Amino acid sequence: MIHFKKCEVVHNLEKRAVMKARRTTNPTSSECLFYTDTVDSERIKLLYQAGHNGLVGGFLIMFLYPLFVINKLDNNILLIWLLCVLAVNIPRIFLLRSFNKKLLVGQITNANTKQWENYFIFGFTLSGLVWSTIAFLPYHSDQVLCLLFVVLVHVGINAIVVSTYSSSKPMVIIFLSLTLIPTMIKIFSTMDYSLFIVGIIGIAFYIVLYRAIHIHNQNLIKIITLKIENEESSRKDSLTGLWNRRQLYEFINKLMPRSIRHNEHFVILLMDIDHFKRYNDTRGHTAGDKALIKVSQIITDTIRQEDLAVRYGGEEFLIVSPLTRADAGIIAAERLRIAIKTYSDVTVSGGLVEFDKNISFDQMVLNADRLLYKAKDQGRDRFLSGA
Repeated sequence: MIHFKKCEVVHNLEKRAVMKARRTTNPTSSECLFYTDTVDSERIKLLYQAGHNGLVGGFLIMFLYPLFVINKLDNNILLIWLLCVLAVNIPRIFLLRSFNKKLLVGQITNANTKQWENYFIFGFTLSGLVWSTIAFLPYHSDQVLCLLFVVLVHVGINAIVVSTYSSSKPMVIIFLSLTLIPTMIKIFSTMDYSLFIVGIIGIAFYIVLYRAIHIHNQNLIKIITLKIENEESSRKDSLTGLWNRRQLYEFINKLMPRSIRHNEHFVILLMDIDHFKRYNDTRGHTAGDKALIKVSQIITDTIRQEDLAVRYGGEEFLIVSPLTRADAGIIAAERLRIAIKTYSDVTVSGGLVEFDKNISFDQMVLNADRLLYKAKDQGRDRFLSGA
């Protein structure tokens, strides 16, 4: 058993409490940034999920447009335009496939999804530039009718874009502006008063769509946020706010393969509150709940940000510390034991075990549980480590 100076532990806990208070009141803290990244990640995944449907709608309009203008436009120009549309849209098919493959193998993370949105926006911008040219092509006859059809084409394709890709507000606004604004400029430059009404309708449509983009995007963000909050709450203990076993096993299922692959170490600490049944019986269950909450707060304030603290069951807690050997783990565990003894009216006992690739996680927990009961037999208020 390792002993520490009490004043050193108190000083460290006070510093951690101050830092936690600052994080709570600071909206630009790392926790808020992480939450924003998670929302963005889910939003961009929805963008790619909608990618195939958007491409189908775009290709459908692309093949309908030549059917109308085939006798009103030089065939060579029409062919060049079709090839340009294909040239900017076919790479998007490979982009969607690449994203989905990387997503399946876990290579798409909160840290890199933003760059995938940029790829999508770049491809969509090129597509919008090609679609904007149809208002300026040299039609042989019925220019008024052709421009009216161009407006209808742009209205149709933008309606598809807004309804399908509203998860990326910047991209939809870029596409909307690239297609409709040049068309409106072309219409008003003809000085044909019969087209002015069409132009005014087009401007009104642009404003309506712009507002629809904003509303759809806001609603989508709210839905994503609620989904993340619900998923997070399902992984947390309702009383203490610590993670539950569901989150523990999701964490371990990622940690153990990585530890084996990179020959990394981690430790688990299983502990419980000493004489907790007697505490409940003499002081009441409300006091027992308060004790559990207090211990959980001390655990949260004491462990590292990369550690995972779990309410394992009843008065039992389990902490996973990645990239940690047993010697460093027991030092951190002693610091936690003294902190709990100092800041609450209970003590804890526990067992610490280092990762061994030859045994399962459940066996690690069983070994830690044996050490915990050994600590109880030796007088409680202590942590033991071993294999």
